[in-house]
Amino acid sequence: LIYFINIIISFLIAAYLWIKLTPKHFTLHTKSLSAYYFFNAICFSFYLLIKYKYILFVPFLYKIAAPITYLILPAAYFHVKSIVKKQVAFQRNDWIHIVPFIIFLISYLPFYFQDFETKSTYITLVLDDISLIQLDNIGLFPEVINNLGRIFQPLVYIILQWLLLKSADGVLLKTTQKTLFAWLLNFVRIQTFLFSSLLLTVFTSQYFLPSIPESIFQFIPLFLTVCSFFILSIYLFWNQKILQKLKYLNPYEKAVDNNNEKLDINVISAIVYEQNYFKGTENDLVGIANKLGLNKTELSE
Repeated sequence: LIYFINIIISFLIAAYLWIKLTPKHFTLHTKSLSAYYFFNAICFSFYLLIKYKYILFVPFLYKIAAPITYLILPAAYFHVKSIVKKQVAFQRNDWIHIVPFIIFLISYLPFYFQDFETKSTYITLVLDDISLIQLDNIGLFPEVINNLGRIFQPLVYIILQWLLLKSADGVLLKTTQKTLFAWLLNFVRIQTFLFSSLLLTVFTSQYFLPSIPESIFQFIPLFLTVCSFFILSIYLFWNQKILQKLKYLNPYEKAVDNNNEKLDINVISAIVYEQNYFKGTENDLVGIANKLGLNKTELSE
């Protein structure tokens, strides 16, 4: 029941971010966050379908979620990137992030087009032995490749998100948009905690404490996943300032204005580097001060 509630909440948040929030200037940051919740909710739903054997009534849905899992972390990455880098739309190189999804979608196509009876017979075998989910080779690629992908893909995208937060643009965001930076920091922290915990659980169950009943190690990932998404959802909607910042985020506004408090030299350097002010013709003290919205004396100090 708790897991089901988590699914409903995830779908509702996805719908709210996609339909209701309506940002004023650009939508990539909210659409990608909506996709993150939506794809997770779909994958959570398939877990319940299999656990309670409802998948027998809709066998054509089996393995539909497998390629979708490769869209979850890219959605999280683009949410962070669009805010940190002020990216308003997908670029040509960004489409490379959906390649794993396409690969595994193609891999499972022969299975997807099997007839109803063949699928029902196979799913009955799976429900009798759940381990087949991780071991069956019904795609063009061995299932072990899919299992390895589910380990390495999250690791890569979590590292990419941390690199964004530690970049010069991340430092600038931390100074000029503290609420948004705090949200992104906690967003990445929760992803890191969930991935690390799940990985630790898997290795512990297989290599360190195999004598402990398997039911315990099945419960731990479920518990961690539900807790992580409840915390993420509550944090997002409890702090209304985050939603306001997401709605009114303007990627085109000046990084500094005259009302800002005195900035640290490292932050000023990050702004000059990001905007390439040193490449312009007016790259002296006065020219850069004007571009920053400061006066010459403030910048000199």
